[in-house]
Amino acid sequence: MAGKPEQKIHFLDYGLNANILVDPQMTNNTSKDNDFSTYAYHLGLSLHLNIDKKKGNNRITLKPRYGNFSERNDDGLWTSPDDEIRIVSTRYQYVEMPVILERRLFGNSKYSIAVGAGYSAGYVFNHSYQWIDKAVTSMTKEPVTNAGTAITQRLIGELHFYEFKFGRLTAVYAKDLSSYPHANYQLSSSGIDYTPFAEKKKSWYVGLEMGIRLRGSWLR
Repeated sequence: MAGKPEQKIHFLDYGLNANILVDPQMTNNTSKDNDFSTYAYHLGLSLHLNIDKKKGNNRITLKPRYGNFSERNDDGLWTSPDDEIRIVSTRYQYVEMPVILERRLFGNSKYSIAVGAGYSAGYVFNHSYQWIDKAVTSMTKEPVTNAGTAITQRLIGELHFYEFKFGRLTAVYAKDLSSYPHANYQLSSSGIDYTPFAEKKKSWYVGLEMGIRLRGSWLR
C-alpha cells in the first residue's frame, strides 16, 4: 500500500494576516476607564521564509500591511494652557513592514505552538485630529500639515498559541520605539505656538491576530 505523500516544502510560503491592538494602560488617556478608545488595526500579506526547510522549526516572516490608528478622549488628549483648545481625538493611517523571527516550540500532525519577535517600521499618512473650543460650541477636524515625514518604529512580540494547517491564532504585544508621529507639528492658540503631539508618551499595546496560509502549512 502506498504511503502518505511527503509534504513539499517551499522556501517561500505566503498568506494573509489581520489583527487589532489596544492600549490597556490608556497611556495618553488616563482620566477615564479603558473603553478601548485607543486602538490600531492592521491588514496585509504574510511572506514566510522557511530558512529551516529540514526541520521546519525556524522561519522569518515579513508582513507588508496597512494600519489604522485611532484614539479619543472627550476630556482632552491635550489641552492648551489657556484652555482655548482641547484635542479630543487623533487618527492616522500608515503602511508598515514587520520583520519577525519565529521559532516553533511544539508541533504534531494536528497543531503547533510558536513564538516570534521582531521589528516594524512604517510610514504615516492622513494624520488628522479633532478639537473643540473653550465654549464647546463646535468640533473641528484638522489635518496635520507642514510637519514633515513621520516614521513609526515598534518592537513586536508574538505567541502563536494555535497553529493549524491553513491558519493560526496569535497573541500580539507591540511597544513604541519612536515618538508620536509629527511630534514637531505646531498648533497656535492665543498667538502662541504649541507642539501637542510632542507631549504624548510612548505606549505599548496588546491584541489578537489571525493568519491564513494561501501556500504551505504550519504543520509538518
